[in-house]
Parts: sequence; structure tokens; C-alpha cells
Amino acid sequence: MKNLTDELTAIMVTNELGWRVHFCNSVFEFSNHSPAGQEISVCIEADSLTSLASQLRDYYESYDCSEETMLWLDPITGHGKNGAPYEMIDVYKDMEAVQQMLGVLADAIQDVALGSIKNYGFVKTLTFPETIAEAREQAMEWQRVQSQQSMSYGEISEATEYFSEIAKHFGVEIEEEFRENGII
Repeated sequence: MKNLTDELTAIMVTNELGWRVHFCNSVFEFSNHSPAGQEISVCIEADSLTSLASQLRDYYESYDCSEETMLWLDPITGHGKNGAPYEMIDVYKDMEAVQQMLGVLADAIQDVALGSIKNYGFVKTLTFPETIAEAREQAMEWQRVQSQQSMSYGEISEATEYFSEIAKHFGVEIEEEFRENGII
């Protein structure tokens, strides 16, 4: 990767999402655990953030929950093996969760590559919204991200404070909307 700032930003964002990342000689190794505790590891060789984002997106889109599930099932009994959940359906649900985690990771790296960094821990958006439409879009993105990952009380408090500032800036209409939707 040619730009150390890009590399460090990508590492920071992935860490905020709960992924560990190791970078060496243009190879990114992302690791995490599924909700059921299965180890996840993705290695991608990339010489730019754009390439990394594209390859992560391809990996996410080609991830096959059924195929991954079969790797964790005993071929005779159909039950989980090697620490996987016992029931087949639970293994499959875990692999669906992994796919969702990969999608969030791919989105985050794409944001870094495009220069529209969002603090996925969450709300240090680089630009304060200029319009009510942008404020609504940020609020919807916050709700999407919040629904897909665990958040600390500090992160939720930070987001509430941020969106309260936006509501004060744009007035009663957006403030009521944010309250009705649980944003503030």
C-alpha cells in the first residue's frame, strides 16, 4: 500500500468493527469470530485501498453460507463438528451472520477508499450535514450500523449527542423525527 495514512485508517476502521487486521507486504489478513465463536480469517493481497475494497466486496458477494456450513458439519450425522454448533440450522445461521459481518467490513473499507470515512464506532462523520436530507441519510445509516453490531454505551451516547446537535441545527421538524425514530 503506497499511502501509510490509508493503511492506518483502514486498520483503525476495521478494529472499530471488531476485526483484527495484520498488514505485511501488501497482504491484509482480517480475523474475527462469528457469534457462535467460529474463527473467521480473510487474506487479501492489495496494493491500494481501492483494490482492497473491490476484492473484499467480491469476497463478500461470493460467500456461500450453504457451502461454508457444509465444511462445519459431520458428513455422516449432519451435526456440527470441530466446535461448531451442534444443530445444522445453528451452523447455517452462524454462517449468515459471518456473511453480514463481511458485508459491513466491505462497506467500511469502501468508505475509507472513497474518502468518506465514518467512525464505525460510530459517529465521527467528517462533515456535518448541510441539508435535512443529508441529516436523515446519516441517521438511517446510524440505525443500519447500530442494528448490525454491538455498541458500547459510550458509542451510543456519542451518537445521541451528535444527532442532538444536528436536530438543534435544523429545528423542531427533524428533532421530532429523530425522537420518534429513537435516534435521540
